[in-house]
Amino acid sequence: MMIAAEVRLPIALVGLTMALGGCVVGTAYLTVPDRLPPKALPPMTRPLRFDVCRSAAQPPLRPEVEETRRKVSGDTYRGELAKAGVAGELTPVAGSPVDFTVTYSDELGNMGSLVISFVTFSIVPGYAAERSTLEVDLAWRDAAQVEKTEHLRYQARTNLLLWLPLIVVPDLWMSLGDGWQSRKLDEGGFKQLVGRLGDDLRLRLGGSGVGPPPVGVVCPRPARPAAGPPYGVSALSRLDLVPAHR
Repeated sequence: MMIAAEVRLPIALVGLTMALGGCVVGTAYLTVPDRLPPKALPPMTRPLRFDVCRSAAQPPLRPEVEETRRKVSGDTYRGELAKAGVAGELTPVAGSPVDFTVTYSDELGNMGSLVISFVTFSIVPGYAAERSTLEVDLAWRDAAQVEKTEHLRYQARTNLLLWLPLIVVPDLWMSLGDGWQSRKLDEGGFKQLVGRLGDDLRLRLGGSGVGPPPVGVVCPRPARPAAGPPYGVSALSRLDLVPAHR
């Protein structure tokens, strides 16, 4: 079938409008740390104090705005930790010694191939990845009442792939509705990361044999990220809990 020259441009414009104004259909998957069996973890005997720290990727804010952000984030952490059996209390004074500190950051990989796939209507495959990291500094005592300080690092990765064979639902049909995205994918694994943190807190601090440390930990000062290659396809690997003792 031949398409007349005078209708090619309108067809191209309609297709471009659908691509720019409609939704993106592709496949995405999320990798997060596994949760620990709840029955194997001791119960918490006391509430834990924590503080929410600012990451290096977050721009400096006015003190009152920063304090509001800290309190809102603290409410979120407290709710998710409660689901994991941990009672947490945000310290009233930012920067004061606490049982543990949390720092959350997102890193978006190279979007070049995704842009190329988008402008070619997904004929060319496109890939993008986002990495979420939860850094935790923890002060505690073991069963022998020996003071310890530990650094825990949790990571989750969201991978998105666009390619024409994967787009099985017409964009025009999808644009008639509100679309759909997995809630777990939308929050980037944050709840799973905090849930695993709650499991590890119970593993280390649960039970009656562990007492509070006399000196806690404080939020670290945000440092500039080290120079290096951009996070992208070449850095792909399975992400899991990576505890680093110090």
